[in-house]
Amino acid sequence: MTIWRGVCAVCSLIFRPSKFPGISLDEDIPQATEEKLQEYLPEVQRRIRAVRASYGIALLLMTITIALGWGSGAALASSWPNPSAIIPVLQAFAGGILLAATLGRVGWNIQTYNGQTLAEKSNRWLFRSLYVLGTYQFVLATAWAWFADSDALDRNGVPIRSPVTTPSWAWVASVAGSYWLPVLIIVGFVHSFFYGAFALKIWKGEWEKETLAQRVHQRWLNFGGAAAGWAALIFLVAKLQSTEMTNVKYIDVVIFLIAVLGVVGFLPRTLSGLVESVQSVLAAIVKRSVG
Repeated sequence: MTIWRGVCAVCSLIFRPSKFPGISLDEDIPQATEEKLQEYLPEVQRRIRAVRASYGIALLLMTITIALGWGSGAALASSWPNPSAIIPVLQAFAGGILLAATLGRVGWNIQTYNGQTLAEKSNRWLFRSLYVLGTYQFVLATAWAWFADSDALDRNGVPIRSPVTTPSWAWVASVAGSYWLPVLIIVGFVHSFFYGAFALKIWKGEWEKETLAQRVHQRWLNFGGAAAGWAALIFLVAKLQSTEMTNVKYIDVVIFLIAVLGVVGFLPRTLSGLVESVQSVLAAIVKRSVG
């Protein structure tokens, strides 16, 4: 298999699983009869579901682990602002845990045909648990060091990290050091990627009859709508952290509605409906004025 064909196979597995069996059958049993292909097809579909589910769970675990580690590091930095002595120890132990998980995992020595014996399940659980623990500890140490140094001063007494100095944007600077910002960004990106990648599954339609450009546009539209909703939510959370609830304005309510529509996946359809309504009203006005 060439590199290009391998890339196409991976993209098909992720974005167009209905096309993957054809690629798999051509690669695995290229000279098989039609009867043999039909017999092999259910097994290919089962493998597709297994691979997608495995990496979906891995992506979810990664997001939760990073978010928890980053939040824990920020919380520790507020009560223990000088962790210079313990950070290298945490990072070393995190590396050791990841190394132990990699080297300790058992392979063919316990492998069975279906891979569902208790020993095999325990081996997988232990491997994943150690990897999650090691990643969590490493992210915690990184976040702890990051937030502990955020208030450090240079020789002239000026904060080392002062990304924004304009008074009108002071609230952005205040939230830049908040651990909620990276957590929301990570969760927002994963959520937007999910809506974009699985848009054709979420919104039912005869997508197989559409062109590749139309399918790509549909995925991009849903990804952009979800990302816009999360961007509005992050903007609103950042703003409310620096102001009181009594200072909420009408524009903040509009931003909140955009955030809700984007996060639940209805922003593209809402905007499309508004555009169609405006076009209908304009068409009716033109028709009445001409008539």
